[in-house]
Amino acid sequence: MQIAYNLRLKRMVILNVGAIATDENMAGKIQKLTNSADTVLIVVNRDYLFPKGLIEKEMSDLYNLDSEVSFAYFKIYRFPKKRT
Repeated sequence: MQIAYNLRLKRMVILNVGAIATDENMAGKIQKLTNSADTVLIVVNRDYLFPKGLIEKEMSDLYNLDSEVSFAYFKIYRFPKKRT
């Protein structure tokens, strides 16, 4: 499932991260989906099902992990784009 919309320059992308997290170039695909947004928020449901550090590792090519917040069944990651 992939849904994207733009509402007054605010973008939201909902996708099945599990489908691309094990794929190569996850950060590149997210960058394309978000139209090169400066900051990307990723919400992962049942984070414990992913290998520890997978999301951070896959995103590290193009983004820096700025913060993460854990809740009972999901985690929110904030990734600002790396400056080149």
